[in-house]
Amino acid sequence: MKKTLLALLVCLPLFWGVGAARASQGAAFTPPPGSPVRKAILAPLRAFLKDNLQVEAVFVVRWLKVKDGWAWVETDPQSKDGREKYEPFLVLVKKKQKCWTIVEIPPLEEDSPPVGDAYFERLLKAHPGLPREVFPWKH
Repeated sequence: MKKTLLALLVCLPLFWGVGAARASQGAAFTPPPGSPVRKAILAPLRAFLKDNLQVEAVFVVRWLKVKDGWAWVETDPQSKDGREKYEPFLVLVKKKQKCWTIVEIPPLEEDSPPVGDAYFERLLKAHPGLPREVFPWKH
């Protein structure tokens, strides 16, 4: 039952509108707040926080770019009422069939390497087809 519910949350149906069409071709883009694409991308993040940290969060999105079925997301999770603020949550997600799934979550501990150009280059080498345009390069 729990796995079925999680699958339903993570695999929110995507309506094939303008944003979904751009996700498969063309320039990287940021889906607007409330759009089906944005909700579908954020669903596995929400499920991860709930399952692993018992946190029900909404996301203040600092960066979200989508291209060719890949997205890089940088968020500041918080409680629904905005009173509780949580550590930043960065994640690489990929669309597999109609579901967005988490591919990688970088470590953000103080002694971890910074998430920047070198980290993004490593991801590009590890994941063929991942477009450079989804990342916030810090040249």
